[in-house]
Amino acid sequence: MGERGRQLCKSGGVGNELTALGDDLTGPGTFFDLALSGEGTARDAFERLMTATAAAYTDPLNPVGCMVSLAGLHEAPERAEIGVFMRSVRSRARELMQQRLDKGIEAGELASDTDTAQLAEFFETVFRGMSVRARVPRF
Repeated sequence: MGERGRQLCKSGGVGNELTALGDDLTGPGTFFDLALSGEGTARDAFERLMTATAAAYTDPLNPVGCMVSLAGLHEAPERAEIGVFMRSVRSRARELMQQRLDKGIEAGELASDTDTAQLAEFFETVFRGMSVRARVPRF
């Protein structure tokens, strides 16, 4: 997460800062983007993404878990813009994963009949679970 995202998480701010947060989380140069766009196969990219996600969700400099995964799921009507925005960020993350999986098909790394949309949703589900698990206290 970039500095704008850290500040937003700490301040609880909304509004125009949401766009900055979305860019910090899924924009160029973020751990998400770097993991998916690096060298190697689709498998390599998703291995990097899993490792980077685990590190980001447990980074002591940030709130544990992932605000993208968890924020805006149950907002009051007067804060509906948060839910709308967070759904758009989650959608962008899913699109990035699907695009990388599509490249895997083009490169012959995945079967041509792989349902990349469904596979991207699977990974999104795994990442949400990692976010929830990161918030569970360790005994």
